[in-house]
Amino acid sequence: MGSPVWFRRISLLKTLYFKGGAKPIAVKISDFDRAAPHGTGNIKAGLNYAMSLHAIVTAHKEGFAENIYLDPATRTKIEETGGANIILTDGQGTLVVPKSDSILPSITRRSLVYVAEHYCGMKIEEREVYLDEIMSGKFTEGGLCGTAAVISPLGSINDHGKEFKFASGMEEMGPVMTKLRETLTGIQIKAVIHMWQPFSLMVLLLFSDSPVVGSL
Repeated sequence: MGSPVWFRRISLLKTLYFKGGAKPIAVKISDFDRAAPHGTGNIKAGLNYAMSLHAIVTAHKEGFAENIYLDPATRTKIEETGGANIILTDGQGTLVVPKSDSILPSITRRSLVYVAEHYCGMKIEEREVYLDEIMSGKFTEGGLCGTAAVISPLGSINDHGKEFKFASGMEEMGPVMTKLRETLTGIQIKAVIHMWQPFSLMVLLLFSDSPVVGSL
């Protein structure tokens, strides 16, 4: 018998994730901590997801789509949700990415940062982001980024009764998040020309270190 041949199946279900368009969601600031200080929040481990299950059930009962978790040490800086990283834009061409030792860095976030800088000409800031910055209106758009949806737009954030609504509104995804999502998914389905084409997509998946390709 010859050597076994391995195949990799690719399904771009994310392009069909939203029905009728991506609608902004309402989220809340959680009273729970997703990770402990100096813990394993930045590791791809099942426990990190399990820690958010009770909190997400509570959020759904209260009418919110997700929780935003604060840093466990000071509870003043935003980190991520139970299953997605957070990205923000200031309306002046800068993509702001919250930075913390307890954030799980996703390949989708890495891909969007790459797309923002190299395709959309945006400035990138990876830094600590304080909750007060958001609630004071410093950012015009926000999104949750993950494998399935690529970007779920943020419409509002509720901090124990105090609500902040992004300038992009609650009806549709803002222009910056839309551009980032459409560009990344366009690369994935070859609607947008990527610098490594015309090599085959399969070869890229197997051998390339490109974060954009790796997000498939």
